[in-house]
Amino acid sequence: PNGDGINDFFLPKTTYLNSYKLQIFSRWGELLFQSEDPNTGWDGTANGQVMVPGVYVYVFSYTGYDDRYQTLHKTVSGDLTLIR
Repeated sequence: PNGDGINDFFLPKTTYLNSYKLQIFSRWGELLFQSEDPNTGWDGTANGQVMVPGVYVYVFSYTGYDDRYQTLHKTVSGDLTLIR
């Protein structure tokens, strides 16, 4: 994130959701960011402090619908690399 409007937020692209939760953790398991608003992504800060470049972990949980309108309950996790 550098304020140029390109890749300034980590935000999963979603459709047809009933619930949404995005969490970002440090490599030591400290919760740095959490949102239940699908329009609010992580900007690389925590508690007003700019995070150092490195690897962070995301956990994305949601309830929604697939293309046949079947209810889905999913949790997806992985790592992301913060570059400044």
